[in-house]
Amino acid sequence: MFLPNQRHFLSRNIRGTVAFPAILVSVAISSVIIASALPVTGVRTTEIPSMAKTVEAVELSDLHRAPIMDRDFYDQAFAADVQGFAETPAGIRGLVLPHHLLAASLIARVVEAVAAKTTPERIVIVAPDHLGRSRYPAIVSAAGFETPYGIVRPDTKAVEALLASGVVASDEKPFEEDVSVSALMPFLKRAFLEAEVVAVMVNARLDDAKSERLAAALPADGKTLVIASVDFSHYGRSRVAGLHDVTAEAALASADVSGLGDLDVDSPQSLGVLSRTMGAAGAGKMTLLKRSDSAEIMSADPIETTSYVLAAFSMGAVAVDSPVTVLAVGDMMFDRAVRDRMTVHGADWPFASIRGQEDRFFRGVDVMTGNLEGAISPKSPPVKENDFGFDDGVAATLAGLRFDVVNLANNHTLDQGRSGADRTAKVLDAAGLGHVGDQVKDDLPPWTTVIRGRKVALLGFDAAGREPDEPTVEGAVRAAKSANDLVIVSVHWGDEYKPLANGYQREFGRKLVEWGADAVLGTHPHVVEGMEVWQGKPIFWSLGNFIFDQDWSAETKQGLAVGLAFREKGIEVRLFPIDVKSSQPRLVFGEEEAKRLETFAARSDLDPALRGQAKKGIIEIGNAD
Repeated sequence: MFLPNQRHFLSRNIRGTVAFPAILVSVAISSVIIASALPVTGVRTTEIPSMAKTVEAVELSDLHRAPIMDRDFYDQAFAADVQGFAETPAGIRGLVLPHHLLAASLIARVVEAVAAKTTPERIVIVAPDHLGRSRYPAIVSAAGFETPYGIVRPDTKAVEALLASGVVASDEKPFEEDVSVSALMPFLKRAFLEAEVVAVMVNARLDDAKSERLAAALPADGKTLVIASVDFSHYGRSRVAGLHDVTAEAALASADVSGLGDLDVDSPQSLGVLSRTMGAAGAGKMTLLKRSDSAEIMSADPIETTSYVLAAFSMGAVAVDSPVTVLAVGDMMFDRAVRDRMTVHGADWPFASIRGQEDRFFRGVDVMTGNLEGAISPKSPPVKENDFGFDDGVAATLAGLRFDVVNLANNHTLDQGRSGADRTAKVLDAAGLGHVGDQVKDDLPPWTTVIRGRKVALLGFDAAGREPDEPTVEGAVRAAKSANDLVIVSVHWGDEYKPLANGYQREFGRKLVEWGADAVLGTHPHVVEGMEVWQGKPIFWSLGNFIFDQDWSAETKQGLAVGLAFREKGIEVRLFPIDVKSSQPRLVFGEEEAKRLETFAARSDLDPALRGQAKKGIIEIGNAD
């Protein structure tokens, strides 16, 4: 029988580890089974071998235990030859470390490198109460932690001071049941032999005000190392996790505390406390030491991964330039069979497959957008052959999934007349959902936002059955670019059901870039077309369908979601092929995914290097300058 912490460890660290080194898997499983038969508290320890000497006899009323007590497991992690780390800076005051023990060698590499440059007397760990067992938003442990290298002692005075401040409560039970703190203790004991620890757990009840109070109360002097024990993207493919991690890294590097809540991480609260603590200490300079994930470590690509971001904070200012991430999807239509399916199964039915656990697919990006193919309005005459009108609840559903802005520049916006289009804008506004463009107007203002100091604008133009007025469009794009750092343009264009872009798409797309667009997102053909890179900017000719009912062909049941990371120099593109089954998009995997990417690359106008990258789903576009 496994205790909760051991069950949690097994489910998140052993499952699917076929390619993970067999000895570590064996050690992990056997150690957890053995540990499950031992008491977790009330342990009295006599001499336990440590790195350089024997630890003195210790008597503590409560003693928590590392989830793995086999010393060989950690020795192998410290001995592993892991590469690709950034240079460890001097004067480190804070760290971000994972507690997922598939990343044991990464954790070992970082703490060993830090220990070579600093010797903290105290280590503060802020970690998630995953199970939410405590009724308090923040708790501290007064206990020590048993590890294969000896006992990690609590800093009793610091713990008492925290309790006296009233910002934390005493609750030992979650420390027994969760590995977010105990998993790190063996690494810390080996690397920082004499350091004492202040172990804090936080949960979703820790709001911004409480986080600020906790950060102010934590010891953070030059003799203290503060660690946020956090695993990053969960439950998604490695390529999706990579996009989400770019956002998380940017938020941390720029001290964007307000943006932490939407990150794809297991504890934005822990990161918030660390960020505030480092800011107050003047240690705002973040160095990304390593980014990896369980798929890379296992040399496999499972459907679900956990990603690891290891970072250090040292004295200095926060980053000024920060990446901006965007997730774009294709045509979304909520009438006809889609409406019928939503009536039977619920308003969230179309998104049930792709949203993933805890809506993870739709989290972890700065801006999310798609083309809304119709009006949010009751139907009114005259009725066309394809006459779309959506229920008001569509706006709330999209907003609830974290869509930020939708494109209304398409050939169905006026299906319910000008009054229907105006009503659509009002319903979207009421739901807090932005919108751009119109079916016939080319002079509407952009939707704008500011992401970590970078100004972002989105524009939309309809070129399906009409050609936009180019002088007006040029003026709009140039004006947006002059007032913003990034400009993204959505265009409804092309030939329906044709897999290759036509001449107008190519010509107009290039003009948009020349006028100032940093990316062009095409829709309307209802099938996936290719892309090109013009003057260092991506132009996607058609993303195909995302939410639709065109079940009558394989091509119309396929789509493409696109992730974009706009860095200071260059743009990273991530391609996510999808199937649309019964109006539900879902990511495709394995051989089918490889086939889709191969087809997308073949339909694209890319140089050989970029074409090869497209086949792998990640395209690195260099600086246009």
